[in-house]
Amino acid sequence: MQGDIAASSHTAQLRKRCRQLAGQFSRLVRKQNLSQENLTGLPPTDHQEDWLAILLSYAYPDRIAARRNPQGHDYLLSNGRAARLKQHDPLHKSEFLVIAEQGGRQGQSVDQIYSAVTLNKSLFDGPLKALTARRDKVEWDTSGSAYAVSGR
Repeated sequence: MQGDIAASSHTAQLRKRCRQLAGQFSRLVRKQNLSQENLTGLPPTDHQEDWLAILLSYAYPDRIAARRNPQGHDYLLSNGRAARLKQHDPLHKSEFLVIAEQGGRQGQSVDQIYSAVTLNKSLFDGPLKALTARRDKVEWDTSGSAYAVSGR
């Protein structure tokens, strides 16, 4: 029960998971000696989704994901794994995600995204700067010509 409104079992599970993640983040903050003073560019506190994205990014930097193509549901995680949103998930419009929960089966090359939050691209130049690295990538087109693509 939360206030006068009964919470569903799914909501209760999400709340429990958020508490677990908050505890992990708290331990990470203490371990890394992170503080509001040295995390420049933090979003205003009224942007709760940005805060959640920051917390999840520090808890799971390997689960920061970039959409593979503008119309797709497939994402590439920073750890190199592939993950997919369900067909009608509204998050498929997000260029970047931080994945809270994902899963797959042995032998599958693509994990299923169960819960995630949109990651605002501007956070990479602010509070998530410590988690990013810039690198140049070279790709080949179908004719065999190389072209350079710069990226994060």
